[in-house]
Amino acid sequence: MKLLKKLLLWFAAVTVLAVAIISGWMYIPYPAQSDAIAQALHSDEQVQVTDGKYLVFSPRDNTATRGLIFYPGGKTPPETFAPLLRQFAAAGLLVVAVPMPLNTAFLAVEEASAVIASFPDVTLWYLAGHSLGGVAAAMYVAGNPGTLAGLILWASYPASDISDLPLATLSIYARNDLSTTPADISQHQSWLPADSTLVEIEGNHWQFGHYSEEQNQQSLNISRQQQQEKVLSASLEFMGRAAQATP
Repeated sequence: MKLLKKLLLWFAAVTVLAVAIISGWMYIPYPAQSDAIAQALHSDEQVQVTDGKYLVFSPRDNTATRGLIFYPGGKTPPETFAPLLRQFAAAGLLVVAVPMPLNTAFLAVEEASAVIASFPDVTLWYLAGHSLGGVAAAMYVAGNPGTLAGLILWASYPASDISDLPLATLSIYARNDLSTTPADISQHQSWLPADSTLVEIEGNHWQFGHYSEEQNQQSLNISRQQQQEKVLSASLEFMGRAAQATP
């Protein structure tokens, strides 16, 4: 019994240490392009930026009735995607980016429900996520059917089968992505709703956001701006179709 107790204590200590190490590693974000991000966080005549519980981008010229919730990927605060997200607000959507505990979306999968409750003027919601944030977004829709008008995955795929959900879904992935590869997308395609839209673009994993150039070492044949323009265009087109199909 003494040996068993020692083994259990040793196992518990190792587990706590492992959790602490992983948590510390996730908490330290990937390097990002601070200048471009700082500029995107300033309000202007088109977009009001509010940085509080959530990072919110609001269109100035109207009260938005459509909203986009965004889950960032692992080791990534939402500010890393600010230059892209504010463009959705400029197009007329309320955009709410969710900061995640320890930069880990798995720890706040259900936060989209709190976002929806916080902005009652929005009647139609979409949920987007990049990389591990997309995995968490897919987990949310699996547990909350009928809540959203659409799911948008950037460089991501669901961790379980959601093919039976009657939910408009868009998957955008990059041809030269070495983190979420086209082969990964193809392998998990059957887990998406049957009528999902898949869009392959040029680019890589890191140019979906404004990560620093030291992260951006994968093959490049398109600029960050060009890649994000394609992401924005495909996402807005999808959301327009999904809105028309929503009763």
